[in-house]
Amino acid sequence: MSSTPTIAHFINPYQTSDAAERKAHHLTLASLKLGLSEANGHIEHIAVAYEDESIELPDGFTIAYLPLRSFRDKGYPAARRYPFVRDMFDAAIGASAADYFVYTNMDIIIQPHFYRFVLDHIKKGHDAMIINRRRIPDRHIDDDLEQILKIKGKPHPGFDCFVFHRDLYHKMYFGEIVHATYIGVTIAHNLFCHARRPVLFDDRFLTIHIGMEVLRPRNEAYWYNRKQFFNDIKKRLWPDFVVEKFPYASRPIYVRYLKWALNPSLFTLMMLKLDIRSWLNPK
Repeated sequence: MSSTPTIAHFINPYQTSDAAERKAHHLTLASLKLGLSEANGHIEHIAVAYEDESIELPDGFTIAYLPLRSFRDKGYPAARRYPFVRDMFDAAIGASAADYFVYTNMDIIIQPHFYRFVLDHIKKGHDAMIINRRRIPDRHIDDDLEQILKIKGKPHPGFDCFVFHRDLYHKMYFGEIVHATYIGVTIAHNLFCHARRPVLFDDRFLTIHIGMEVLRPRNEAYWYNRKQFFNDIKKRLWPDFVVEKFPYASRPIYVRYLKWALNPSLFTLMMLKLDIRSWLNPK
């Protein structure tokens, strides 16, 4: 590895007729461009997209094309064209020789110092990071990026920004999950499972989402992904889970169980079982 790690940040842009979504995508892309101009290191931007969609991107993006299969092929022809998460990661990692990768959703705006923060913590020895967003009200969708970056908003408990060393990609298991609700749960649990020193930043002013919602609507993709996670992915990862690598595990017992209960991307019963396993089999 070079003395300064290289980073490839990939996103999944898609066509949409929703005006608010288009504005959110525009703000996301503008924030990535600004972050690139202020980064102290080599940063690449990759758009993972379908070749038959018309996507507008700033200069400097590498486009990595997805296979044409999607969630619709699972028996939901009228659903949004959600790509498979494994296809997204395969396309992004195949398009870059970077040491580390960042993945964020298309509605996540980054602060100008985002990449500097990531590089600083890579150098501190973290091979995986999860960075929680701040939420600001919908009325700011028409504000310009400079105004939005000043609004601290409120914290959000879910996971939607991930940093990981490329070696972890070869260990991660996504099954047949698609890019919809539960993608964050799936990526996060893979990182908690396989990373050597994962870390969660749940209180930093690094990323912004326009919209105050905590949970998204439970459509057919939600129920499909939820089933995939509990029936396949969690079972595959379970033998290698170690409770100490999950967020809040080092907190006092009453604090960690409160934190686990309040986080929609963690599951209290599962964490209890891992806690018991750790007590019964201390290392």
